[in-house]
Amino acid sequence: MESFETFNFDILVIIIFIAGLVFGFYYGFSRQLKKTINLMLPFIILHFLMSYIISFLLKIEFVVEAKIAIFAWLRKYFLFANYENSVFTIFIGIILYLILYLVIAGILKIFNSNKEKTIFKQIKGTSRILGGVVSLFSSYIYSMLFLFVFGATMMIDISRPVSDLLSKTSNGLFDISELHLYQNEKVYQYDELNKAFSSINGETAQEEYLKLRTLANEFTVMNEYFKNTLLPNVSETSRGRIIEASPNDNYVLGMMQMGERKTLFHYILLDETDNSLYKEFNEKYEYLLENRGYVYFFYEILENDFEEYTIEQIFTNLRDKKDQITTYFLSENSIFNFNNTYKELEFYCDNSDDLYRLINSETTSYMIEEYVSSFSECFKSLIEINDFKEKFLLFYDKDAFKVMTEMEKDIFTVVKEAFLTHDKNIDLINEMAYNLSYEAKITLVSDYKDFFQSHVWEDKILVNSFINDSLSFSEATGHDLYFEYMVYEYLLKSEDDQKINLDDIIDGLTRLNDLANLGIITDDAKYQTLENVFLKDTGLIFSLQEEGLLEVGLLDEINASPRIDSEIKIYLNN
Repeated sequence: MESFETFNFDILVIIIFIAGLVFGFYYGFSRQLKKTINLMLPFIILHFLMSYIISFLLKIEFVVEAKIAIFAWLRKYFLFANYENSVFTIFIGIILYLILYLVIAGILKIFNSNKEKTIFKQIKGTSRILGGVVSLFSSYIYSMLFLFVFGATMMIDISRPVSDLLSKTSNGLFDISELHLYQNEKVYQYDELNKAFSSINGETAQEEYLKLRTLANEFTVMNEYFKNTLLPNVSETSRGRIIEASPNDNYVLGMMQMGERKTLFHYILLDETDNSLYKEFNEKYEYLLENRGYVYFFYEILENDFEEYTIEQIFTNLRDKKDQITTYFLSENSIFNFNNTYKELEFYCDNSDDLYRLINSETTSYMIEEYVSSFSECFKSLIEINDFKEKFLLFYDKDAFKVMTEMEKDIFTVVKEAFLTHDKNIDLINEMAYNLSYEAKITLVSDYKDFFQSHVWEDKILVNSFINDSLSFSEATGHDLYFEYMVYEYLLKSEDDQKINLDDIIDGLTRLNDLANLGIITDDAKYQTLENVFLKDTGLIFSLQEEGLLEVGLLDEINASPRIDSEIKIYLNN
């Protein structure tokens, strides 16, 4: 739901308050007082009744069925529909507010007195001043309305003084401040930490390297396709042009050579519009066009020997020919993606020796797989994290990691702040679930004791709904963060770090059922969680098995246990 970049909400609030003063001065005390009462009273009423109203509505079968049907349709077209329960609560709140507003306006009109004192009847100086003062209350409510709406759709900079004050004084009305906090601040922090640590531990660089390897293999397959399928099925003229432009049978390179304004492949397609395989040829063309810079890189720079190069050698060639490679890409999107790949490989190659030295006494010759594996093991142990943290902070302050690029500054700043948070909250971090990722621990720890450990979120309508929706729909912002919390911290957390056994699984399923039965999470969220955990091959439990975190034979025990529902066994085996 983060639809916009960080927004300076203070500016809007100041405009609202200035406008309020002007209108209050214009209307005078009597009229402005009525308008303010009309505006504020529905909020006060809803503050006390909203949770009961939502609970009541969700017990009505017709309402529940209509809600499911409407959101099933909305999700086809609108991303915000993934936040089903939050949007439903907001929608009901708006309808109820409008109804209450109209009812109160009617009552005020009925009891409107024609015998008001002069100071309230005539718009004189004192009346105008009092009107301006009263209008400040209206301005406050309008500001809260905007905070409520914008807090769900953009990154409001909550650290600015006015926005911070509004959030703190919201008094839980619609849980605006919590909604903003966990939709934006926490999820944003978690994403930033994931990005930073994925760069530090080499996972992103490895992903980009594997993408390049996959692309090189696809080009090889496509070259064979051109030789065995395209050439025999085009006209003699087209065949001759392709062969002439493709020495050593490098058809991919030959087809993507530039003519006067377009590639050779483009002109071949113009001559083959009546070919029965035209659509298939065109799909290959679009794919190569998007990756034309890599065609140049793989065939003319690496000379079709990608597997012979290490990741460092590949990046050295990328760096030396970066400007030339960029000119071969023909769309802004392809240039953007290439630059992202380049930056990730650049970060790894420029910093891997220094970072690897922080977790090993000596730097040896290593492959990218060894680097990623070493960091993965390091961040599973708080003792090793502490050791790495101390070395990292010393190295950061002492050497500032050389002259940094903007990307390096961003990454190292995020990591340094995470380690400072770590130092301040080490005791709480030690209490958190063993398997919870380090990024999730740093994100949740500042509110862990009051919000997560005490499960305060269960009693908060919109925060409850947001976590609920994030669990139900993997596309929703925050899904990974709340799924981690739900499974590791809420369902499977034990008093020690022993491997997960059948009793742990049964206890977790009992907790999950209790949440659903109490209406704290929906059945959709429950079944999505079960699928995410138990689905064959891709479920979390299979990842835990690969990491050696399950007791030996646990999956067989689950299948054989009469205490496990059949639906779980279906997930595991189908």
